[in-house]
Amino acid sequence: MNNKKYIYVVLSQTPTKFGSLIRKGIGAKYNHASIAFDENLEQLYSFGRAQHEIPVKAGIVKEFRERFSLNRVEYVPCKVYRIPVSQLDYARGVEMIKQIKNDTDGYLYNLFSVLLYPMFRGFKTYKCFTCVEFTAYMLHYMNVDWESSKPDCKYLPQQLGDELEEWAYFEGNLLSKLQPSPEESAEYFKKSNCFNTVIRSIPILVRLGFRKMRYL
Repeated sequence: MNNKKYIYVVLSQTPTKFGSLIRKGIGAKYNHASIAFDENLEQLYSFGRAQHEIPVKAGIVKEFRERFSLNRVEYVPCKVYRIPVSQLDYARGVEMIKQIKNDTDGYLYNLFSVLLYPMFRGFKTYKCFTCVEFTAYMLHYMNVDWESSKPDCKYLPQQLGDELEEWAYFEGNLLSKLQPSPEESAEYFKKSNCFNTVIRSIPILVRLGFRKMRYL
């Protein structure tokens, strides 16, 4: 491929009880997916919580070291895939990130798809993504030539990794590749009492419900 650029898909473990439960439930090593536009993983994006203590308040996020470690662990298992794309498709991907971040409606986390995965094996919701759904969508949007066998919303992180295996690049400790981000970390770990969490969560759940109805 002439004038090629590279993007990086990162599969990782989340060091939480919920993350561990997901991995055991699906029988997979990794439960989280992200996509980066540089080898140093400084421009690393996914869909997840905006604040750690408010699970429902989630959407597109820029990943950083403390999000992965939660200031609890020094080793986060990961697998990284290095994928070639054209300069044009690389630029399209960067622009799409900007569009999602600046969308006036605001993209949300596809929470109901995750919670109901045992029944429906994932489903699409208007302007919503899970972490792996977002990653698969971005790969398709940048015309990555991979034999996707199902809709983006149907993938689990490990399943996506299996289909990208030809581009496997690194496996080991994700934290060794990331720099601390004190300012972003302070915002992410901001404290919220139970009452405020409930009050903030209700409107988001209502918006999610209405967005899902658009696909019924």
